[in-house]
Amino acid sequence: MLKQFPKSNTAPSAGSGETQIEKLEKDVVSAHSPNADPKTSTSGKWQKGQSGNPAGRPRGSRNKVSLLREYLLENEEEQLVNKVIADALEGEPHAMALCLDRLMPRCKERSIEVEAGPIENYQQVCAATSKIFDAICSGQILPSEGEKLVNILKFQLEAVFGICLRK
Repeated sequence: MLKQFPKSNTAPSAGSGETQIEKLEKDVVSAHSPNADPKTSTSGKWQKGQSGNPAGRPRGSRNKVSLLREYLLENEEEQLVNKVIADALEGEPHAMALCLDRLMPRCKERSIEVEAGPIENYQQVCAATSKIFDAICSGQILPSEGEKLVNILKFQLEAVFGICLRK
């Protein structure tokens, strides 16, 4: 929204019939109009491949939250850590969870054992796939774990025979 300039009684400039304020208003309006830039189309939208803000946000610039976080960690890190530990020792559940998550992070994957034997031919791949399927059915491994193992076997088959099985 453009700011309206107050009208004044200044004399019109020579020959134009407009006051200096009216000229200034006209210049401000034309400078902010969507068609002021030659890169824009007549509809006021930017043409394909042209940014409305070519300079954009400078690379590496940081927002205020990031700067505050960085300041706190640089200057108050030790005090914050000591406070969280003290709260955890007093039994505050959120502080306890935070400490335990850092001391003993949750394991994203577990080690599984499936006896597959060497994979040197197609029959051994089929036998190993059967063993994986049996382990899934008996609950020894999760279906997602079995899927990962079968994918490993597929890559092994591709490596041994040079066949591409990917879609």
